[in-house]
Amino acid sequence: MISPVTADPLFVLDTSAIATFKQRERIPLERQWAFLRCLEEAVIEGRVFFPHLVVVELTDRERVPHPDAPGVWAIGVGGAVRYGYRPSPESLFEVMQRASDVIDPEDREDADPHVLAQALDLREVISADVFVVSQDTLGGEGHISLREACGRFVPSIGHMTPDEFIAASGCLPLGGRP
Repeated sequence: MISPVTADPLFVLDTSAIATFKQRERIPLERQWAFLRCLEEAVIEGRVFFPHLVVVELTDRERVPHPDAPGVWAIGVGGAVRYGYRPSPESLFEVMQRASDVIDPEDREDADPHVLAQALDLREVISADVFVVSQDTLGGEGHISLREACGRFVPSIGHMTPDEFIAASGCLPLGGRP
């Protein structure tokens, strides 16, 4: 059961954020396993979340024939996500009312509305700041960025880049990058 009140911020990870955890320029190769184990603990403790559709995007056989460490991690830890693994229909409806243009028309499976809906669900149930973590900071033709979509809610949903999250997570030992 999630604590009804927490002073710690909560983080909802987008597909793009999890995918960046394998980039050596972000997390040195020799520290990636420890980083993912630390994130696993944060998921179990109810501080880090991601919706089911993020796992689908990371492991879709047509897109990713052989999932790498972040995709395998997401599959393994997905069952431990403590709330909103499948966001509520009410929150999904609100997302579509306020930010339906976050969906990339060229992306077959777009988890962005589910990431936003999970953040809304968490904010409603838990008294804490909620941040969406995403590399998606620039919109494209026919759609807005996830960062821009976060600003369409009142109050707005916080946004962090993966680099900001890595630093804030406390999961990268001193001397690590970024």
